[in-house]
Amino acid sequence: MKRRVGLVGLAAIALIAAPLRAEAAPYGLQRGLDEVVRTAGIGAQAEVHDGRSVWRGRSGMAELGSSRPVPLSGSFRIGSITKTFLATVTLQLVDEKRLKLDDPVAKWLPDLPTNGATVRQLMNHTSGLYDVLYTLPRPPQPEFYANRYRTWTADELIQRALANPPTSKPGTAYKYSNTNYLLLGEIVERASGHSYADEIKRRLILPLQLHDTIVPGTNP
Repeated sequence: MKRRVGLVGLAAIALIAAPLRAEAAPYGLQRGLDEVVRTAGIGAQAEVHDGRSVWRGRSGMAELGSSRPVPLSGSFRIGSITKTFLATVTLQLVDEKRLKLDDPVAKWLPDLPTNGATVRQLMNHTSGLYDVLYTLPRPPQPEFYANRYRTWTADELIQRALANPPTSKPGTAYKYSNTNYLLLGEIVERASGHSYADEIKRRLILPLQLHDTIVPGTNP
């Protein structure tokens, strides 16, 4: 795993893969990469693991206006797989009795309207809290292009999400929501005294010797 990330404005971790194997592109992926570049992008890279081998493919250029091809060894933003790391840290804190899965979110974040949800319900996406993703402008909206280089703080994103009514009562329905893990990151910070990024590094990245994994924050 390696540099860069993004989870709806939250910096996280990114991924770099195993050595390239010279094999045919599976599932028509090379055609798909070429189509991405033809219709929507400057360059594209993909990687597939099937348990026995690794395939990497690329199409297009690494940088607008250059003739440099997309690297086969490029880094991948880990995106929402960040949640897996954060959930692991949370469970470690539970094991250390520094918080409980059935703690109300309000115990840790008393000033926020969190729908009566618990830590467990944040983790398994049954909190009913509105997904912050749907509060953010997306292309082709002009607001997206005006804000695409803006850094959103966790507090800003949480406030945007919680300004909307819950979608269900906690524990009654599954609905994936990035808001859950924004709140979980804040709870981890309060329970541990350190940021979620520092805890992921200390508890997972360093002990597991994930040398190509980092939590870069806003570093591009």
